[in-house]
Amino acid sequence: MNNNPKQYFTACAAIFNDSSKILLTRRNHPSNLQIHNHWQLPGGGIDFGEHPKTSVLREIFEETNLKIKLLTDQPHIYSHVFQGTQVHVVLFVYLAKYVSGTIDFSQDSEETNGADWFTLEEVKSLKSLPETATIAEEFFSLFHKLNTSLPTKTVTEDYIIQKG
Repeated sequence: MNNNPKQYFTACAAIFNDSSKILLTRRNHPSNLQIHNHWQLPGGGIDFGEHPKTSVLREIFEETNLKIKLLTDQPHIYSHVFQGTQVHVVLFVYLAKYVSGTIDFSQDSEETNGADWFTLEEVKSLKSLPETATIAEEFFSLFHKLNTSLPTKTVTEDYIIQKG
């Protein structure tokens, strides 16, 4: 066992598109088969002195070329120690909505070798990092509750507003 414990603080986002699918990225780390080619929530390390909200927006853009809108001010916090290691990861996960951009992970190809949108059923069948499917399921539920509580406009309302 590694005698040098490592702890990582990571800001991630559960990002949903207009089709209510969640964005996941695939980890590129050939020297560590425990995480290589496993799907995960997009995000990355929080730089010293950086706020997690700033970090998540920066990391999402660096990894995927996408712009997002955070739907919550406070993250959900998850903690995981990788089995058989002294690696501890603390995740700060924000709920977010896709705003613009086309997925392009080429700027971060050293750490990311894929990115795509998935339904919850698809997420559950993926080879993913620990807790990813559980966290995704929680955020699918949260996103659905938030979406159903937001007022929606109908075509008629748009027409009345425009005619004013």
